[in-house]
Amino acid sequence: MYLNLKCSVALLLSIAGLFMYAPASEAQSLIKKTLSNQLDLPDNHLSSSSALSSLLDSSNTTPGLAQMPKTATDRLNSTFPRYAQSPAPSSPPPDKSQYNLFNPTPKELLREFSTDRPNLATSPITVDAGHFYTETDVINYTRKGVDENGDTTEKFLFGSTTLRAGLTNNVEFRLLFQPYNLVRTTSRGTGEVQKSAGFDTLQPGLKINIYGNDTYKKPGDTAFALFPFINIPTAQKGLGGNSVEGGLTTLFIYKISNELDIEVNVELDAIKNGASDGYHIESANVVSLDYQITPSLGTFFEIATRFNNESQLGAIATFDTGLLLNIGNDTQIDLGAFIGLTHGANDINPYLGFSKRF
Repeated sequence: MYLNLKCSVALLLSIAGLFMYAPASEAQSLIKKTLSNQLDLPDNHLSSSSALSSLLDSSNTTPGLAQMPKTATDRLNSTFPRYAQSPAPSSPPPDKSQYNLFNPTPKELLREFSTDRPNLATSPITVDAGHFYTETDVINYTRKGVDENGDTTEKFLFGSTTLRAGLTNNVEFRLLFQPYNLVRTTSRGTGEVQKSAGFDTLQPGLKINIYGNDTYKKPGDTAFALFPFINIPTAQKGLGGNSVEGGLTTLFIYKISNELDIEVNVELDAIKNGASDGYHIESANVVSLDYQITPSLGTFFEIATRFNNESQLGAIATFDTGLLLNIGNDTQIDLGAFIGLTHGANDINPYLGFSKRF
């Protein structure tokens, strides 16, 4: 009896060990062989024993055995879930505070290529320290069928470019310049055409990331930044204002899923009064849904508004959409259009653009 008990214990330990460290099919074969040796039975006897064979073969049909974890740790965790080990926490982002304009961020630590075009919404993610972006409207056309005077206005922008430079890991300097702007106005009454052409407004600014620059990666993540800027009156007559203006924009983004993001911009601008001295405050707001169709192709859908503007035609609202194609890790081509939704807005504003990281 003592011998039988000893054999039984050894057999149970063997079975436990086999299921702990061996695949289920291999465990069945080894258990049958072990039973045959312990009980001194022919090799084919267990195969012909329906009850025991059914028990051993149940791992192919019983969900609990068929889904048995493959490793010893997995088996222990599934058996004792209360004591299962939690996944290791994600590693913190690398410390890049030592990098600046003159000590560039190494290539292996660069963030994903993230432009501020073609949509009106501006991302809170900044350019990596010591690196540069150029974001250019190759051609940009705007048409307003009926302006405040009842005339038709068309505007052509060629080479309008935003230069962005990473000063530190969380701050970038940016400069918008428009080297050639052509405005053509057609009188509704007489059909007379007037043209103005030349350099337009210069706009320097800073983007200051508050948080999220290097942690905005997975669903549920957010990022936030501030974007102060000024408009320097460098435009030639008939193309733009002749006063210094400026504004502050808050930039927020939320990652809904791996493919879908929502951007929200809230902007307050100090704009020179048209008919009197002094300034007034205008508010501009943008909500944009950005969708990544494939790893290299994306699109966006946004609503942009501007209130408290002095136009007799009232507030401005547009629906904007377009496509972005990434070529490699540092180049983007885009096209799209802004479509007017109110009388105060331009009727249509199609564009073709190009962006590059250096």
